[in-house]
This record gives sequence, C-alpha cells and structure tokens, in this order.
Amino acid sequence: MYHGFPTDMLSLLRCPVDAGALRVMEESAHQQYLLQAELACQDCQARYPVENGIVRLFDAATLDSTSQHEHPQRDHGAAKDNFKWESSAMSRMEIIPMLKSMTPLSGATVLELGCGKGRFTTLMAQNRATIIALDFSLAVLQRLATRIQPHWRIGLVQADCTKPVAAPRRFDRVLSTLVSNLPTAQHRRAMFQVVAQALKHDGKFIFGAHHHGLRERLRKVPQAGQYADSGIFRYLFRRREIVAECAPRFGRVRCRPIQVLLPMTNRLGIDSVTLSRLAERVPLVNQCGELLMDIAEKPRADV
Repeated sequence: MYHGFPTDMLSLLRCPVDAGALRVMEESAHQQYLLQAELACQDCQARYPVENGIVRLFDAATLDSTSQHEHPQRDHGAAKDNFKWESSAMSRMEIIPMLKSMTPLSGATVLELGCGKGRFTTLMAQNRATIIALDFSLAVLQRLATRIQPHWRIGLVQADCTKPVAAPRRFDRVLSTLVSNLPTAQHRRAMFQVVAQALKHDGKFIFGAHHHGLRERLRKVPQAGQYADSGIFRYLFRRREIVAECAPRFGRVRCRPIQVLLPMTNRLGIDSVTLSRLAERVPLVNQCGELLMDIAEKPRADV
C-alpha cells in the first residue's frame, strides 16, 4: 500500500516554472506522508496539488503536439496488461544490464524519468533505493501506486522530464527509458540538462534508447517513426549520434547495444537472455541489438 509522498523527500523536488524549492502548506507540514495536500513554490508562489500521494507538477498545456498525442496514449495503455511482460525474455534483456550498471543501489537516491507502471521502480525499491518515480501519465503512476510496499522509499511525481523539477546535486543515479520518445533534439537537450543538474558530482545517468542497428539499416527502416500499435513517436539512434547529443552535459559517456536478438535461439533451446548478454560484448554481432544502453558520468551542470 502506498501511504503517500514521503514528506522528507519533498526537498528532492523543485518548481517546474522557476526551479524554486517547494513547501507544504501549514496544515500538512507535520505529516509523515502527503496523501492530499497542497504545495507552494517558495519563489514564485505557484501552487501544486498532491492527490492520492502523487505530486502533480504537470501542465499538459506546455506539451508540443507530438507529446500531446503520446500523453493520452500512455494513459489508455496503463490498464492494458497485468505486468506479465516485465518478466518476459525481451524485458529481462533490457532490465538486467541496466540495473547492473546502476549498482550499488542500496542507500542510493534515484531519479527515474518515465517510470511507467514500475518495471524498474519495484526492482530498485527491493534493492533499498530511495526513488523519485516521475512520469507525465497520471494513470501509470496510479497503477504503480498499487504495487508499492509500505517499507519502500518511493515518491510519485507527475511531471515533464524536460522541466527543472529535480533538486540540484541530490541524486546518486538517474534512470530513463524514454529518450527515444522525446520528439526533438531540443527536448533531449533539456532533459540532459535536468539530469546533469540533479546528479551528484560522482553520480551516474543510465538510459536506454532504441537502436538503428544492423537489422534496421538492412531493412531501410527510417530513424524517425511511430510504434505501430499506438502511433507514439520513437526515434532509432546510432551510437555516435546519441553520444554526441549527451556529451555536452557529461564528461564521460559510454554506449553499447543490448537486447541482442539472434535467429534460431528458440529452436536450438538456448536461453535467449543469456545469449543476449554474451552477444552484447561481441563486435558486429551486437549490432543486432534492439536497444542502446548509455552510461553518462561527470555531469556538467554549468554548460
């Protein structure tokens, strides 16, 4: 059961308008958890509600047209499954290397951008991380709230990841799987800036992006396109491209393909997850990876 947003985690958030600190209105200030409350920016005095434990920092009117299409699609998709896909081979090919790159998680403070229904959130919480789980879909946050255990340290936030909603230099790790869904390089630069400012000097940003790999190039799949089932925008990156976009905000960026799909694995009875993990390290073979995993360090908040 989700008790609400932990009051002592409010210092990790900022006003999306001017990055001012947020305070709880007096009647809620001494509660351990915020379930129904109102917040105010200490600088511009903008007000934000907390509803059912979810801090609402989101303004749909600020979205571009592409994101305005995605927003209701994410809401509608929140009730489509019962979390079974999270344990599928395809999902584990992504989860295992990304979580390994985030270790150690015990005692770490994590900002998760695009948390969805909690595929990564729940696993990080089990590893004793303190997590700000952020998404612009209220419906997926409501689904995630049903999964939270009482002893987990999680605060749910509805917000736009391109806005300055995270407190500076407070996070050990930032995780994101939404980079490919940001519609322009300008949106991605804004998100990279948010991350670089939020991370501690020795923190790490781990993020995944769709890969314009060997298979897609042979099939002449365009880099910019939409998911067939929802029409949500997605962009397929080449390695040098995503590194170049990220590098201005980070002193060190590493990138490699993951989720490597190879033919005949099912017929041969080979575990596809194990094979993917091995193939990640093999040049050329790893160009069949569906995703790119990036690890960015040495944040440059003042660029």
